[in-house]
Amino acid sequence: MLGEWMKSGARVPAQITQRVRTDGSIASDFLVDGVNNVDAYVRGRMILGSAINLQAGYVFKKRLRQRCFVALAIKGVHILQGFVF
Repeated sequence: MLGEWMKSGARVPAQITQRVRTDGSIASDFLVDGVNNVDAYVRGRMILGSAINLQAGYVFKKRLRQRCFVALAIKGVHILQGFVF
């Protein structure tokens, strides 16, 4: 069995005053819930949070290999994935 814990975070510089929109124009507002908040705006567009990844594998007597993958996300990003082949 193999396990991994991951946590991501971000620091947003106070010097950010403008942003580039998808159409190429420049905006100086960073509205989050009607309030101009640069830190919350930038963090809201990033994939932040923590997660655990567990993997396990085993072999049957007939040499048929099975591998399992599970990814669970905790604190904000809720992902549950799994596959067996």
